[in-house]
Amino acid sequence: MKNSAQTFGQSTFSFARRLAIAAVVLGTLGLAHTLLATPVNSITYTWTGSGTNDNLYTSANWSGESAPPSSSWDSNEDIAGIFLLFENSRRSYITYSDLYATKIEFRSIDQSYNFDNQSYNTTHIGSGGIIYNPTSDIESRINGPVRLHASQVWNIADGTFIVTGSITDNGLESSYNNQIEKTGDGELVLESDSGH
Repeated sequence: MKNSAQTFGQSTFSFARRLAIAAVVLGTLGLAHTLLATPVNSITYTWTGSGTNDNLYTSANWSGESAPPSSSWDSNEDIAGIFLLFENSRRSYITYSDLYATKIEFRSIDQSYNFDNQSYNTTHIGSGGIIYNPTSDIESRINGPVRLHASQVWNIADGTFIVTGSITDNGLESSYNNQIEKTGDGELVLESDSGH
């Protein structure tokens, strides 16, 4: 009887010891994952158009005179933390070289917006997509190419939203990894043969 009690105790100790080591290792990996996963601070930039020009990156055109970042983003990565909000404003014709946004939202507008990226620069849109919600049947547009950095929803709630340039993802017109899902009662017009 003594031997069986010792063997049982020793086996239980070994099992408990292995279980404790596994818990410590898994806990450490979870903590490391938590520490390494840096959260992205999301910032909403609200367009006022109050500046002296129509440039997207003029600080005076944004609430709090805080323009969105103009730096480039890896075409294989989703754009994180840059939300652009357009409401009724003094200016609705907007020029820029390249635009980078997680999401572009047009909220309760009663004027058309015209995004002019000069036809040779690109509008880069992340997983937040586009929300187009005018108060009436009005038309807005992006003139020039659009690059999708992730699959996304374009909610065209009313009116008409037009894209005149090609739509690509990962920089390739023939790569359809990132898709657009159109929702809403409005009309989405894609004036290119990009396939999206």
